[in-house]
Amino acid sequence: MNQFIWILIFLLLTSSSAFGQIEQSFNYEDKGRRDPFLSLVDKDGNYLLETELLYSSSELQLSGILWDPQGKSSALINNQVVKVGESIFGFVIKDITKESVIVSKDDQEFILKVFVEGKEQ
Repeated sequence: MNQFIWILIFLLLTSSSAFGQIEQSFNYEDKGRRDPFLSLVDKDGNYLLETELLYSSSELQLSGILWDPQGKSSALINNQVVKVGESIFGFVIKDITKESVIVSKDDQEFILKVFVEGKEQ
């Protein structure tokens, strides 16, 4: 009988802690990256291209430039290394200079400058 009471007390204590838990919400901060919770396919099952997930040049973040005077420069945009002629999220890399990168999309050109935490250089 004494053992039964201890088992009953144990069950009551462990079950009450399970019911007393508070649900915590999760807030995703993308920090310039694609939201992994966004679907990659539409409701008809068609694959959504990255260009449809990234809408404007303001979402491109230039972190650094490795400039080469002989034309083999590369840039770090949204944590991806790119060179002239390559594309990222539908933007084509047109030119890489010592201080900026020129990209184009839909016949419009945009100038990206190196992003330094909290300010643009």
